[in-house]
Amino acid sequence: MRFPEFTDEWRSKKLGDLSDVTKLAGFEFTKYVNYSDNGNIIALRGVNIKKNKLDLTDVKYIDNSDFNKLNRSKLYPGDLLFTYVGTIGNVALIFKKNKYYLAPNVCRIRSESFINSQFLKFYFNTQLIKKEINRYVTKSSQPALSMENIRKFNVNIPNIKEQNKIANFISLIDRKIDLLEKKYRNQIKFSKELRNKFLNKHCFFNDNWVEHDIKEYVVEYKEKVNFNNNLPILSSTLSGIYLQEDYFNKYVNSSDVSNYKIVPKNYFTYRSMSDTGKFKFNIQNIVEKGIISPAYPVFTTKNINDKYVYEFLNYSNSIKRQILKIKEGGTRYALGFSKFKKLKIEVPSFKTQCKITESMNLCYQREENLKKEIKIMK
Repeated sequence: MRFPEFTDEWRSKKLGDLSDVTKLAGFEFTKYVNYSDNGNIIALRGVNIKKNKLDLTDVKYIDNSDFNKLNRSKLYPGDLLFTYVGTIGNVALIFKKNKYYLAPNVCRIRSESFINSQFLKFYFNTQLIKKEINRYVTKSSQPALSMENIRKFNVNIPNIKEQNKIANFISLIDRKIDLLEKKYRNQIKFSKELRNKFLNKHCFFNDNWVEHDIKEYVVEYKEKVNFNNNLPILSSTLSGIYLQEDYFNKYVNSSDVSNYKIVPKNYFTYRSMSDTGKFKFNIQNIVEKGIISPAYPVFTTKNINDKYVYEFLNYSNSIKRQILKIKEGGTRYALGFSKFKKLKIEVPSFKTQCKITESMNLCYQREENLKKEIKIMK
């Protein structure tokens, strides 16, 4: 696929013919580089190059180094960085002057004037370069590429006008993705703040919140698996409920059905043991019926909005404080159903429960829509 105004053939060149490829020599690093945790000049390591951009959450400064001996490793706008040891193939472009130098395990690719550095960065994310990496990488406990072999990479390039147009087009998509990801992060933050005001500060609703034993609102579900149950196996984690198999034709057989439980759709379940004191109370909504290990209590609700129960159990500070008090000997937290029923829940009117869950569902739907849009753009 090409822009219609371009018809010229693309040329295949060696990267070394298009760019100057170099790295920080070992002796330069040991003799002239001094790391510190503060400063202005950053040595870019492999950990700083992720997802096609610089990641500066963990940086080392080299302000006290001998820069007269490090001219070869100084980085300029337009330089492309490429990780060649360990995690191979991450790239990032330099945009600032007098800010960065090379650290070990990262190579610098400085292109000729007829090469658009943005185009080259995008090209380095194609399967064509992945094939070149696989072609030359050393097969060892720590994969690596030599500068000589990186210079041998075959690169297909169009004329500079087409490079510019491709780079500009993909850059627009990247900027759109960045904006969507920022919007997604802000939405998650907003959802969290709103939920906190609902559940922990009881804001926005002129209502009386009454504390009750949770046993007044839950009923344990005890149906067990029998020989004739052909149901998918489920697991409940901090991330949610998932199928233990990627397909539905893996069933519990007659030799291991003892004490396994049925989990109908829209029923709650959770893992009753935790090393950290964190429990996730999940609503099963991925299959009509599934089965789960005896380590997972199963329950339904009564006389209360079940989505409100989900929000309160998972996100209220009150529940977190109560659970942290139930630690038994050793290092694990145990929350069997008999102990779970002793927890206290703060309950507003049913109308307020519904308003809270409707508001949170809107937040979750916005989050999901943004995730889908980001996936489409990528």
